[in-house]
Amino acid sequence: MKNEFVSTVSHELRTPLTSIVGALGLIIGKGTTTQLPNKISTLLEVAYRNSQRLTLLINDLLSFEKLEKEKNEFKPQLIDLVILARNALEENEAFSEQYSVELIFETTLRSAYILGDTRLLLQVFANLISNACKFAPINTQVKISLELNDNQYRTEIHDLGSGVPTEFNRRIFQRFAQADSSSTRKKGGTGLGLSISKSIIELHQGIIGYMTSPQGATVFYFDLEAKPMLTNIKTELVIDKHEI
Repeated sequence: MKNEFVSTVSHELRTPLTSIVGALGLIIGKGTTTQLPNKISTLLEVAYRNSQRLTLLINDLLSFEKLEKEKNEFKPQLIDLVILARNALEENEAFSEQYSVELIFETTLRSAYILGDTRLLLQVFANLISNACKFAPINTQVKISLELNDNQYRTEIHDLGSGVPTEFNRRIFQRFAQADSSSTRKKGGTGLGLSISKSIIELHQGIIGYMTSPQGATVFYFDLEAKPMLTNIKTELVIDKHEI
């Protein structure tokens, strides 16, 4: 009953909210606010930012609801993590530029086959990369790396931010968890991204975690079981955009 209520409300809110975000975006994007009093321009920008935050929240709530349904219909296919990571980097490049952060990908592997769902794993990449970009200092790099350890492919996302507060360690993957939950927090987000990522990785029978150092560098990682390239397993077509 609760899941159905959340799903219905989220769907009903998303349509009008999309129109509101679009209208405010057009007003601000066309520079119309320069013709208005400063106070009204400021209020419009605040409304635009908060409508974007609401959109993110609704999308994350719908992702949770959809993920619950997909658990019973999960049909993993053979995919290459090397290609997937490169595509994820390209898809999130525009986001990183908003924070003046450069995305780089490092691996010595030519291929890295696992059984999984491309769309869901791209969502994990997007969640972890966007978090890293938001907390990384300006003009630094966020590095995505991939390596093989004991029949497990480990994907890591490195940033040079301020690190994870010690008091936040135990609840970092909980729903709506945020290191700074105050109304004046500087970093956006719904507090659902890491929880969604954890659910997706566990659906793939993998492990997700993080490491942080006193110097502030943080590494989020996830481990997935390596699979050989078998001809009797259906392979999901993942196009390497860097080869086009």
